[in-house]
Amino acid sequence: MILLTFIVVSFYTVERVGRRPSLLVGGLIMALCTLSIGIVGTINVEKNGTALVSLAAVWVAAYALSAGPLGEQIQDMACTQR
Repeated sequence: MILLTFIVVSFYTVERVGRRPSLLVGGLIMALCTLSIGIVGTINVEKNGTALVSLAAVWVAAYALSAGPLGEQIQDMACTQR
């Protein structure tokens, strides 16, 4: 449900903000979430499961706002025709 909701939101934000800023901010958020998941996952606390699920949900939201719906468009823009 998170993925579907944020993909619909991304249609508006990409048109409003642009592709490049969306990818940069989304990639930064995904990198921070991945790093945080690694740190929280190594700590032996009984309640870290909730934190891991929450960070995974934030990662999915960032992916849906940035790289998810733009994946094919970025590939088309990256290759040059000679």
